[in-house]
Amino acid sequence: MSDQVALFRRGGVIWARATIAGESRRWSLRTGDETVARRRLALDGQVGLTLTRRSATARSRRSVVYFIAQRGLVKIGFTQDIVLRLKHLQAASPVPLRLLFMLRGRASLEASLHARFRDLRCHNERFRLEGALLDHCRHRIGPSSPALLSCIPGGDDAQA
Repeated sequence: MSDQVALFRRGGVIWARATIAGESRRWSLRTGDETVARRRLALDGQVGLTLTRRSATARSRRSVVYFIAQRGLVKIGFTQDIVLRLKHLQAASPVPLRLLFMLRGRASLEASLHARFRDLRCHNERFRLEGALLDHCRHRIGPSSPALLSCIPGGDDAQA
């Protein structure tokens, strides 16, 4: 399926580049350690190849910026495959994650949202769900959305 896989560094992070079903793909292995990157590449290859058989071309056109909530925090990220991304994040999380909403867009939109909510940044791409970010989420999915209320500390009480 994959003609060739190459690893390269960009900004201290190791990335993989491969040709799958005639389409060139790149993805971050989210580490600077080459041993860890090779292990992750093996996992991504197994999962990614089964999804590639479905529709690699269609997936590449659906770039989204996602808002995933977990215990009062929101991860703002970018992906071309939200199902696979959510699966990977959930596997690494000890608590359930909630996909609040997605916006059609690229990495540049993600970067502008990170800059907009930088005062609420908690860790990497995770932001506290309060203030301007909470208002933004309420505007997008509704102020009394059960998904949103369940992610705000005391949110279920606020509905009553």
